[in-house]
Amino acid sequence: MEAFFREEEPETDLSQARAQLFKTFSKWIAEEVVRDKNLHVPSLAPIYMPQKLGQLLGGANVCWVFFFRNS
Repeated sequence: MEAFFREEEPETDLSQARAQLFKTFSKWIAEEVVRDKNLHVPSLAPIYMPQKLGQLLGGANVCWVFFFRNS
């Protein structure tokens, strides 16, 4: 798993990961390239977190709750 899923990391790392995830969510919603029906997810730039988008589009049971928990 990616580094920011580990629970032993300091709160600052979690906060940074949370901020990056929400920036990515906004890009998924706002940018046309992500909504293209011919999208090849692995070819997206890292800013789009293509692995996470692929999991979501593929119906994977991804636990996003980690990013919303209170420490």
